[in-house]
Amino acid sequence: MGTLRRWIYVVLGPPCLVAFLASVALGWGPVDPDPSSKGPAPGASQQEPESRVAEILVKFKAEVSEDRIRALVSKHSATIKEVIQGIDTYVLRIPEGREPAELIEALSEEPEVEYAELQGSMEIQ
Repeated sequence: MGTLRRWIYVVLGPPCLVAFLASVALGWGPVDPDPSSKGPAPGASQQEPESRVAEILVKFKAEVSEDRIRALVSKHSATIKEVIQGIDTYVLRIPEGREPAELIEALSEEPEVEYAELQGSMEIQ
């Protein structure tokens, strides 16, 4: 039995120790089943989580220049979060205090806009 125990310590010990030290260094730990039960993480921003910030998707007509797109976005006090490549659709952040439907309607009236719609998300269970 002593030989088996020694073999386990010698063969399995170092890899397990390395894995443990790596997990500590990377900040991995046990998974909390209810992370909302705790307050924000240390150093976390007190802003609303990014997933709750209202965003809209806007597709501009192909002939509209990048400068004109930026001017239209600025005109409506929105900001460009990102451009979805492949479908050339812009993700715009809605200015604080402005209703998404109001901004969608205003952008839809612009002749350079193909469509504007609220960005939604779906949770799969």
